[in-house]
Amino acid sequence: MNNTLKIKCPFCGAILAIKNQSGLENLNVTCPVCKTTHPIKSCKVIQTYQKEETKYFNQYDELNKNIGHIGQVRVIGDDIQIFHLELGENIIGRKASNSSAKIQLITESKRMSREHIIINVKESEKGYVHIVSLYKPKVNETLINQDPLVYGDSIILKHGDKIVLPDITLLFEIENTTNINKNT
Repeated sequence: MNNTLKIKCPFCGAILAIKNQSGLENLNVTCPVCKTTHPIKSCKVIQTYQKEETKYFNQYDELNKNIGHIGQVRVIGDDIQIFHLELGENIIGRKASNSSAKIQLITESKRMSREHIIINVKESEKGYVHIVSLYKPKVNETLINQDPLVYGDSIILKHGDKIVLPDITLLFEIENTTNINKNT
């Protein structure tokens, strides 16, 4: 018997796992992604036969085993700037000689910080989880799709999400994915 219930946050769409117990319909839940609190009865229950919005690849998955990539970001409109993510922290920022960013984006503008965002790649029992956050409190406006990213937020990325930085837009991709809903 499965003692866990999966629900979808009505505000951000994150999939949450909660303990299935009696009286659950009268409780509230706070989403760890968007930090909003909702009555559980307002959240959509995800059935086991439905696909989650985030596609996870297990490290032993046949699609991932041979290529060794756990995701990538690419600059939209630039076929050269494609960057493979690594397990752990992937700091992304403007290319500069004194930048500590692993991924340095080429741009003439100084509106992007040398260390602007972090994509933290973690392993879970289902595969890899990609979490984006701002590197520091004061940076120019940054969006995930059309939603502002605020310092302290940790947003789980889905295949096809757009990361809008000052003067550059990145597309997050999990390589070799099929039948995934894209946010375009």
